[in-house]
This record gives sequence, C-alpha cells and structure tokens, in this order.
Amino acid sequence: MRHGHIVIFIFFVLLFTAGVIYMARRTACCFSVSHVITTTLFVLLYLSVIAALSSNSYVKGTSTVSHILTLYCCYTAGFLLYLLITTLLVHLFTLPFHVPLLAQGIATYTITICAFVFSIYSTSHVVTTQVSIPFPKIQHDVRIAHLSDVHLGHFRGASWLSSIVSKVNAGHPDIVVITGDLYESFYNLTPETLKPLSKLNVPVLFVTGNHDSYVNLARIKSMVQDAGVTVLDNDTTVLKGIQFVGLDFKADPDTLSKMNIDRNLPSILLYHYPKGLPAANTVGISLVLSGHTHAGQFFPLTLINHYAFQYNSGLHRFPDDNATKRYTYIYTSDGVGTTGPPLRFGTFGQIPIITLQASK
Repeated sequence: MRHGHIVIFIFFVLLFTAGVIYMARRTACCFSVSHVITTTLFVLLYLSVIAALSSNSYVKGTSTVSHILTLYCCYTAGFLLYLLITTLLVHLFTLPFHVPLLAQGIATYTITICAFVFSIYSTSHVVTTQVSIPFPKIQHDVRIAHLSDVHLGHFRGASWLSSIVSKVNAGHPDIVVITGDLYESFYNLTPETLKPLSKLNVPVLFVTGNHDSYVNLARIKSMVQDAGVTVLDNDTTVLKGIQFVGLDFKADPDTLSKMNIDRNLPSILLYHYPKGLPAANTVGISLVLSGHTHAGQFFPLTLINHYAFQYNSGLHRFPDDNATKRYTYIYTSDGVGTTGPPLRFGTFGQIPIITLQASK
C-alpha cells in the first residue's frame, strides 16, 4: 500500500471513529442512557465491522462462516452509515427549535430504520429502462440489453441471475452485452451460478471489470465462455452488421488506435469505465456502453458521484457542441447489482434496453 493510500485510510478510520463516538453520545443524550453504555456498544459494533473487513471474507471467503461474517459486516456498516447521516441531519434541523431530546432520538432511529429497509428493497427492485439512440449506419433497428456491475457473490447467486435473465428476455433484445464486474467474490464462483446465462437466446458479449480481477479473471472468463458468452479482450466481433469493440478494463482507451477496427462499419465500444470518448471518437466509435459508477448507489454519494465521473449515469454525447457532425454517444448504466453494503437509496438496479434507430 502506498504512503498516500495509508494516509487516506487512516483519515477515514479516524473520521468514522469520531462519527461512532458522536452517535453514541447523541443516543445517550436523547434516550437518557449512560454514555459509557452507548459508547461501549457502538465501539464494539464498529470494531466488529473493522475486524470482519480485515478478514477479507467479502472477496476471498467461500465458507458458511465467512458468508455470515460478510452479511453481518456489510449490513451493519450500512446501518451505521445511515444512522450517522440521520443523526447529523436531525441534530442540525432541530437546532433552531426546542424539540425534546427524546423526540429527536425517536425521529432519528425511525428515519434510519425506514431508510435502511427502503434501501434493501431498492436493491432487489431492478428496473428496465428504454433508451433510443439514432444509429444511421444500420439498415434496421437493433435492440441491445445492457447488463453491467452484476456483482455475483455473497448477495447474489444463480436464482437472482435467473430473475435478471428473465427480465432481459422479456425485453426481446437482439444482443446482450455485459460490461464488467460480473463477480465481486469467490463465493458463488461456480459454473452452476452462471447457468442462467445459457437461457439468453441471443448472442451475449462480455468485457471484464475491476472487481472481476479481485476474484479470478481467468476462471471467470472460462466459465463465461462455457456458458456460451463471447469474451472480448481487446478484440472485435460483428453482429447484426455492427462492429463490437471490447476493451479489457486494464486497457487504456488509446489502445483503440492500435486495434484492427473497420471504420466503415458502425461500431460500439464495450468498456467498463465511462471514459475515453476522445479516443473512441477518433477511431469512429458511434456508441460506448459502460458501467462502474453505480450512479453513486446510495445517498449521499448520489449527490456527489458526478464530480468523480463526468459520465456518471445515463446517455451523453461527445462532443457536446453543435459544431461537430461526428458524435460519439455514451450510455453509463447504474448497474444491476451493488458493491459494499447491499443498499441503494436514490438509485435502482437497472437493465437498459437500448434501441439503435436506423435511418428511415
């Protein structure tokens, strides 16, 4: 770990430690409980989450014990985060008023529990989004189902993937693409987990994401291919008259200039990260399909994620001026699954069904 990363890690540990102590003291004040009791309880919860994270069970664990440990760690961390945010908001909003401390405490925990339950529901509620993009170089409309950030592992397995496949098939796509982060853990890393992919009755393309590399890239690629999916590793293929260009997540977008791309064909780039549009535009790519961002996944990241990612969510066009006639569109999916705490607040899991509109 680099020195800069160590400094950032220590900063966040100290920040969350201060937050835990603050929550403990506010809880004690609101409910007239001993500070010693609340502080001990919150610190023990906090330390147990840190211990569970340190065990690396989230990624490496495959046993029942590591599975239970991961569930506890992620849900507890998510609840503590929501409780901290709610405690701060209730404290700030009630400062100008004479609201009894007990009422503040009840409001804090009621809002936290409601937000937490809603976030769990939002994670399971995957929506299908219809998107239309002009694609003048093709003769007939083509429908593409875009899956990204599936994050199979402790929280999602074969039955969940089967429900996603059913939603995709209901959208009647001509092609399905998976733009990385199919897995996030060794848990459920089995051929049986990917069997539902064989029920997709159209061609399926896959490019890798950063979380796939945390698990086992070679094994994931092998299992995906065994399920009938084509892996595009800095390679191209042509389907429905469209050239699909797949970049490995580690590849720099400038790699495109070195690839054998037929500029006479309408082209779509599959790339996990929502970036590299200047390079894509230069080689004649008409559309980029990406993921990675989760659109922030939950509040308050949903408010600030666009500062970290220029193309955080949805459809964008490059360049965004009217002077250039050759555009490259990018669609960044909010993702199907989640990473870290399995919670969504302000976003839902998403399956974009993209209709490429031919010239009339």
